[in-house]
Amino acid sequence: KTGCWLLVAAQHITAVNGVVHYISPRLRAEAPQEVSDIMNDVHDLIDDLREARRAEALKLQRELRDLQAHYHRAQEELQMYRARDQAASHSPAA
Repeated sequence: KTGCWLLVAAQHITAVNGVVHYISPRLRAEAPQEVSDIMNDVHDLIDDLREARRAEALKLQRELRDLQAHYHRAQEELQMYRARDQAASHSPAA
């Protein structure tokens, strides 16, 4: 027994379950409401971080989709110009 005030909280970025935490008996006994407030803040922080991560992933996915569509349009346009150039080079001179 150290008699210290100790609170440790951890959350793995891909974990499905809640925050893993330890709160020393002394801290729970001497500041129960504050400990509850701190843990609520930790849960809110983790939720915000997860949401931000999903939002960033969604944003990147949309950007990738848009860039792929742009790439495919450019490829089609390039093929059209190549076909036109090839047809022009094989036509009899006027």
